[in-house]
Amino acid sequence: IEGTKVIDAWVKAKEPPYFMEFGPPGQHINIGFVQPMTNPAAGPGSVSGQVVNMRLARPPDYGFYNGPPFAHTIPWIGVNDMAVGLGEGIYARPANADGTFSISGLAPGNYQLVIWDQYLDLIFAFHNFTVPPTGGATDLGEIPVFQWFTGLDHYVFVDSNENGMWDTGEAPVSDAVVNLRWRDGTIYQSFGTDTEGFVPFDQVFPFFAWQVAEIDYVRFKSTGVTVVVDAGGPTNPADPWSFGGILNPQAQPENGGAPYRTELGPVLLEGYQGFIGQRSVMMWGKKAYGPGDLDVAPYGDWPLGAGDIDLNGNGIFDHSNGGISGIVHYSTTRAEDNSQLGGPEVWEPGIPNIQVNLYRDAAGRNGNDGVPDDVDGVPGFLPPDVDNYPLGWRDGSAPKGAEDIDRDGDGVFDLNDAIQVAWTDSWDDNLPTGCPGDPADPFYMDGRCYDGLRNWNQVRPALFDGGYAFTSRWELHGGTRVESPGLPGGSFYIVEVATPAGYEVVKDEDKNVDFGDPVTPNQQIGAAAAIDPLAFPPCVGELHTLPDELTLFPGVPLNTTELVDLDPVTPGIQRPLCDRKQVLLNEFQNVGANFFLFTPVPIAGHIYGFILDDTQNEFDPTAPTFGEKFAPPFLPVSIRDWTGKEISRVYSDRWGVYNALVPSTSTANVPQPSGMSPGMYTVCLNDPRIPLPDGTYIQDPQWNQKYSLFCYTFQYMPGTTTYLDTPVVPIAAFAGPDTFPVDCDFPNGTPVINYVTTAGAGPGTGNG
Repeated sequence: IEGTKVIDAWVKAKEPPYFMEFGPPGQHINIGFVQPMTNPAAGPGSVSGQVVNMRLARPPDYGFYNGPPFAHTIPWIGVNDMAVGLGEGIYARPANADGTFSISGLAPGNYQLVIWDQYLDLIFAFHNFTVPPTGGATDLGEIPVFQWFTGLDHYVFVDSNENGMWDTGEAPVSDAVVNLRWRDGTIYQSFGTDTEGFVPFDQVFPFFAWQVAEIDYVRFKSTGVTVVVDAGGPTNPADPWSFGGILNPQAQPENGGAPYRTELGPVLLEGYQGFIGQRSVMMWGKKAYGPGDLDVAPYGDWPLGAGDIDLNGNGIFDHSNGGISGIVHYSTTRAEDNSQLGGPEVWEPGIPNIQVNLYRDAAGRNGNDGVPDDVDGVPGFLPPDVDNYPLGWRDGSAPKGAEDIDRDGDGVFDLNDAIQVAWTDSWDDNLPTGCPGDPADPFYMDGRCYDGLRNWNQVRPALFDGGYAFTSRWELHGGTRVESPGLPGGSFYIVEVATPAGYEVVKDEDKNVDFGDPVTPNQQIGAAAAIDPLAFPPCVGELHTLPDELTLFPGVPLNTTELVDLDPVTPGIQRPLCDRKQVLLNEFQNVGANFFLFTPVPIAGHIYGFILDDTQNEFDPTAPTFGEKFAPPFLPVSIRDWTGKEISRVYSDRWGVYNALVPSTSTANVPQPSGMSPGMYTVCLNDPRIPLPDGTYIQDPQWNQKYSLFCYTFQYMPGTTTYLDTPVVPIAAFAGPDTFPVDCDFPNGTPVINYVTTAGAGPGTGNG
């Protein structure tokens, strides 16, 4: 179910041996194999056809259209002889690469054609056909088949003229990594481009929710991106912007209704949403860094100041390097003995709205300084003030809050000795905007970019949680601070994360997984001496003394064989905190510094779910779910732990969508890469009973008697969002959105039997 050869099974402790949606006959896992076979008969009939992609139109259009054959997978064709019981398989072979097939030797009779594919990306399709008594050829023509997924094609090229478009003669870029991220910053899929600069993502599940595509920035600067969005409906293979008929290009209002949109500059991210059978394209421009413009003292008046340089005279500051950037991660898995070697795991989210500070370090690594420079003209080092979430004090949009830190108490946000401050990106605070659509559609909503089918396929500028970047600095000029573009290359800097209350920066003693046999280093020298400072910037925070044991696991000693004592005079091993990192920014490069924070008690997991009736369709063109299955509104959702105890109860909205927070997990003992055992909770849709503290129950007034109670178990990790597709089925007639069932309930206040007691045997009581 839901495509690919991976079989999902969400099983909690004490889970029954069957999937509750289907009852005891439906096991959690069913595995089947098909033996290739060829029809041994020599009948007079034959059947032929071509398997193609079935395409949907954008709602409220309810049309279905034939697309091209599938380029990424080979369909398989099966034939069942329906003259034998429920059908007997007589043929199973792959089709040709273009989806065509021809099967001969069929005897007269009724048959069933079955279509699947080598990667199990297609939804199984069944078509009946008949071979007449006289035999002959049956041509089924194009057979459109749904697939489980939407697709994203990415191209990366050398943008010589920096116009953001792949022009004739411009070379492809190989081994450029493209990430598909969830909006919380965790990675959904990742792959590199081939020698043609191309990487397709053929198995992107339509989560009915936006995600974010990211191009890497390790080797080259970004010059722009050209996007072509699938508008759905019929395609025209003669249109070059259809890429051979795989998509129908959406008109882009920013480009005068052209079938593409180009964004110029250092574009690294694009938000996207897609649905089954659709495909959108992103073409990313890259170019090697070259000599850049220069802003010299007096600062703040580039390019008008004496000595300022604008190499190409375009009035836009061209950088000679990519600056300093990184992500502040929530560190779920802490496996490194040396916290300097911490790396991001794909299941670890970014943390939004965290302040990051930038300092100069003129002495640099050669002087083994690692101490921020005093640049504000006031003797002594002083970090900047801190504007913690909710933000607004720094830019004056909100007063200083109790959570903020004012170093000198003057009520004004001061940079002090920092040369720049930034805050990590937040998806929620920077939602995509300007989604193209029909202004006459009531759900166009002035181009609002929302989750769901009615908003259709989109690609718009977006951010994911946790990222930050520095590309400018504040200089002291005439007793005041002025902002100057660019960061001079060939210089050392110190980047600092301002750890907010409740969080801790990961330290050597905070390791929480990988307690097994000791590791014997391959080299005799200390690991710290062999660490690449570009890949793992040195930690230069305040020194602290390591304890003898891991913080969260008393009795488990630290592995200190790879750690260097930076202050042998002081008792105990002295190690710097990793809330500050020293980086070397060279010309024609960019440099990164990631930070890792955690909480002793893991933060909650997030739920985004929707409820659908798998037996009914939504035919109301004024509903945002028009064209999808009907979404029963306002149903109760009970969330239970593995013992069945309810820990939370929420309700779906008018369109069947619900959100919730659940405890995640602190269990770090699983033999798998994350080391973490996810929290497994059961979501029960349309739960009729609200538990009370005394162990009794009352009926939930939102319980809908026309629908079943369905329970699903899913996994939840700290800080990440689990997307739930949780269907229910009707247990009463006329349960759909456009029906009017008979009201059989008694009028309010009608007396009914509450309970019966008996001293002896009676109907329904049994004997004794």
